[in-house]
Amino acid sequence: MIALLLLIGWLFFLISGIAILLASKYRKTGITLIILFLIPPGWLVYGISQLDASACLLDCFEYRI
Repeated sequence: MIALLLLIGWLFFLISGIAILLASKYRKTGITLIILFLIPPGWLVYGISQLDASACLLDCFEYRI
């Protein structure tokens, strides 16, 4: 339920940012909302790019007696 509310709020940033950007004189506000929309995917891509798959696989399959 919380994830659904976060998704709705996240999409609200994009929709309202585009609407404000196109339909009014408050262009800086629209650009700010679009940037806020892009931050979570940017963090996700950065986090995935920083993963070291070989180290993770070695730790996962290491056998200890």
